Amino acid sequence: MAANERETIKFIKESLQAKINTHNPDKNINDILADVDHLIKTEDDPSELLEQTSHCLERLQDYCRENNNRELTREVNKALQNVEELKAPGLERKFF
Repeated sequence: MAANERETIKFIKESLQAKINTHNPDKNINDILADVDHLIKTEDDPSELLEQTSHCLERLQDYCRENNNRELTREVNKALQNVEELKAPGLERKFF
């Protein structure tokens, strides 16, 4: 994986982390984002990194929905969309 793609995933995660910490610091949310951090540092297979990051964000999305946190659900949806765009080869990428 190109270093810039790994850095993009890291940027997506850190942006989401900042928004979450501003609006609703929560240990469960931070634990899920820590899983993404671990993937960024340890996963060498680009497709696996993207796939596992998507799974983590889907878990986070479910958690936010279960807790009726619409604002954070929207932010997680944006982050998940950005990761999905990384998975699609050849598309022009626009990050929120």
